[in-house]
Amino acid sequence: MENKAEIRKNVLHQLTVKPESERQSETQKLMEQFLNLDEYQNATSIGITISNFPELDTHQLIKQILKDQKKVCCPITLPHHQMEFIEINPNTNFKKSNFGIWEPEWKKEKVNNQPDILIVPGIKYALDTHQRVGFGGGFYDRFLKKFNGHTVTLALPEQVAFSADWQIEPTDMPIDQILH
Repeated sequence: MENKAEIRKNVLHQLTVKPESERQSETQKLMEQFLNLDEYQNATSIGITISNFPELDTHQLIKQILKDQKKVCCPITLPHHQMEFIEINPNTNFKKSNFGIWEPEWKKEKVNNQPDILIVPGIKYALDTHQRVGFGGGFYDRFLKKFNGHTVTLALPEQVAFSADWQIEPTDMPIDQILH
């Protein structure tokens, strides 16, 4: 059984050396799967992070969601490993967080912590239990405890395992759907 730190290191390395043409092709396929979900078709708001390399690129997906006239909500990190989701638009100002993640400017009237769908980022996903290895801060696990909508992830092949080969903690929250 691998520990989560080793999994993060190994998977991030695999993603870093992945040929760009493969990354783009696989990302496009996952985007199409997501956009064809009934949950997406019926949703009015989507929670999604602004990705950083070597994560699956979410920039084109965000543009498509906005083009489909759905609300896009991006997370901001708060003290005590908490998060809130802020509805964005083309005029939203962003800043880089202490974690190197682009976050929208916080505005109370733009907070939406219950989007219809939440795309949950992570490093590795278990197909049998829907557990995940995240980035190690526990932000999403804490958020998911209070989240009522549909959770989904878009996983590149390097991020998928049939079953969890890591220790699942009581605080780890499964996600509803893994697109791979």
